[in-house]
Amino acid sequence: MSKPRLRFAPSPTGSLHIGGARTALFNWLWARKSGGTFVLRVEDTDVARNTRASVEAIFTALRWLGLDWDEGPSDADDDGGGPHGPYFQSKRVALYREYAERLVRSGHAYRCYCTPEDEDIARRAEADRRGVSVDKLVGWSFVSPWRDKDAELDKPYAIKLKAFAPESKELIQWKDLVLGTIKIPANSLRDEVLIRSNNPMPLYNFGCVVDDHTMAISHVIRGNDHVINTPTQILLYRALGAELPTFGHLPMLMKDESTKLSKRDGAVGVDQYDQQGYLPDGLLSYLVRFGWSFGNEELFTKAKLVELFDWSRVSKSNGIYDFKKCRVINQKFIAKIATVDELSKRVIPFLAKRELLVRDGHPRLIDAVTTVKHRADTLAALADEMDFYFRARPVIDEAAAAQLFKPDVADALDALAVFAEAAVPERDERSSPFADAKTALEDALRKKLEALALDMKVIGQPVRLALSGRTATPDLASMMLVLGPNVSALRLRDAAQRSRDAAAAT
Repeated sequence: MSKPRLRFAPSPTGSLHIGGARTALFNWLWARKSGGTFVLRVEDTDVARNTRASVEAIFTALRWLGLDWDEGPSDADDDGGGPHGPYFQSKRVALYREYAERLVRSGHAYRCYCTPEDEDIARRAEADRRGVSVDKLVGWSFVSPWRDKDAELDKPYAIKLKAFAPESKELIQWKDLVLGTIKIPANSLRDEVLIRSNNPMPLYNFGCVVDDHTMAISHVIRGNDHVINTPTQILLYRALGAELPTFGHLPMLMKDESTKLSKRDGAVGVDQYDQQGYLPDGLLSYLVRFGWSFGNEELFTKAKLVELFDWSRVSKSNGIYDFKKCRVINQKFIAKIATVDELSKRVIPFLAKRELLVRDGHPRLIDAVTTVKHRADTLAALADEMDFYFRARPVIDEAAAAQLFKPDVADALDALAVFAEAAVPERDERSSPFADAKTALEDALRKKLEALALDMKVIGQPVRLALSGRTATPDLASMMLVLGPNVSALRLRDAAQRSRDAAAAT
């Protein structure tokens, strides 16, 4: 048996929607789990709405998520990408026309020379016959007079698929990978346009089937809003004498019990999650739970997902998208799964947005991340927590300073500055592990406070504010280790002077 071939086929009319990202993820997971092929195809037949920027945005989002493809274009100008190209539908127009004419010759489709005006006249006639207004006409579909004619006229024509006769008792059925066996009465289908008379681009169902057939796609995995398209597509596969793929229809991401999540409902573009500082695997850990679960586990790397994924754990039930829960999952991923090295590399652009030019390999970067990774739910928040480490002077919370920088703490702050110069080590890549250095410094700091007869409950907050400009921070030893002896001492002395100046001001 040949290995599975799965595809993701976005339409480039905007950024990659998180619902599309979830669909891409499931296809990618099965391709990787089964040793198969993951194909990227761009369904760019909506010429009025498609943009090059959208194509590039989709590619960028997939790469950011780590969902690499085996076949498909590498950018908006790439015609190749594998043995079944081109992978843009707009570049496959001749193929669709060839297949459409083949269906006409086999009697499964026909040339329809009717105009929109002809259909409108027929619609109004039927409404008059029923004694209702046109807008109240339901349960009626246009039957072309050209349906059973084999005419070739010198005028524009659409190509339509022949559906079943109204009296047909046949059922169109398939065993869905997610939903189980589905049966649809064949006579519920109507003749469907494959190619319009005034536009060479195929209609969705036709282009989709031709592409999936010619690209040897074995599994068509998509949202369950596509169930309605599947019977017509099965009819097209039959008409082409082609083998049916395995269909699987995934549960939807919903805004509420009855409404699909749309672009009007907040951050639903993958690019927005990137910009806000989510981790790719943090976002995927949340998205994968829309339709799949592995017990109560919530945090997964892509490698772990590939190992665990199987279709028996895929659910039929739609789920309501919870933005807050997504953020919580990302926070847990940062705190528990993401490595300090990964976070250090990924946080650099967010530090740059704060005008902090920190390069990979900066001597304080790894240690700084170590002290705050458990406090942040996004990379943007992580950059905020780390901000004070990389400024010449911290940005002081003035309201807190008015309360904490009092004359009676000045001498203690000076004494701790002397301690910092003597006891805080300069750290580099040859230093002992951060946890060991922190334990040693905590012990030395405790002894120093005892020698000075200082109560941490009294002096702790002024020292936090002195070192960071804030009152909610990592522990004192951690901050001193990251800042180093000289910066720690400088900030403590600055705070001591501010405390003395407070007396003069009163």
